[in-house]
Amino acid sequence: MLNADEHIKRKLGKLDSPRRVRWLRQHISGYIINIAARVYFRLPFTVLGEELDPYLEAFTLSFNLAELYGFTDDERRLAFSTEWKRGVKLAEEMAETIEAAAARHIQLYRRRDNIMESLIRVKSKKPPQAPHLTADDLGQICERFQHRSGNVQS
Repeated sequence: MLNADEHIKRKLGKLDSPRRVRWLRQHISGYIINIAARVYFRLPFTVLGEELDPYLEAFTLSFNLAELYGFTDDERRLAFSTEWKRGVKLAEEMAETIEAAAARHIQLYRRRDNIMESLIRVKSKKPPQAPHLTADDLGQICERFQHRSGNVQS
């Protein structure tokens, strides 16, 4: 009787390389997209109170899963880099949406102190593949809109 890992290894062994890469991408996608978004928005990445290097954490997950199922180095690299780039692109799109919502809020209400409400409404309308940001994450992003752009020092 085969255990689950052995069954998956056999199944993957029958696939050609592009399909194997696609399988790996499907299994690492959500985690890597969320970490890439945290990097893009400059949000801290902590696990159990310890701050970690987000890029290294994402790469380690990808590497370990690929190692477990016998992927080649090229397949690992291709799957990871493709998903990382996809995560950054989705974060850029989300940033544009957030900036538009914040600008619309400032224009409508002439206030900067309660932008969080607009961002929460935007968050509820995001597509399923968009990065997951918690209310705390949105709060940290929101703080960037609290000050007028003319007063920000570089």
